[in-house]
Amino acid sequence: MWQKVLFKCVWIVAFVGAYFIVTSTIDYFKKNAEPADTEPKISIEELEDRIIDLEAELEETKSEYDFLSSENDELRESIEEHTSSLEEVDTRVSDIEWAIFE
Repeated sequence: MWQKVLFKCVWIVAFVGAYFIVTSTIDYFKKNAEPADTEPKISIEELEDRIIDLEAELEETKSEYDFLSSENDELRESIEEHTSSLEEVDTRVSDIEWAIFE
């Protein structure tokens, strides 16, 4: 008998809890929802100006990238030239060492 009463109490508490959860969720979304007729926080003109600024910044960044890329290529070529000349010097030194020790 007491088990049936306890079971009914558990169901009542569960339904009351679910009711409060649902109503508080609905209230939260009602309170934090923006009305549909409000003005946007930023105007279309400001967005267009920002897009133009970003496009200009993108072009500037592209030109900087191209400049740095070409400079990087020049440095790589210079490193390759110096590496090959160092290899030639190393070969000459080893030839001289062999000539001395023979």
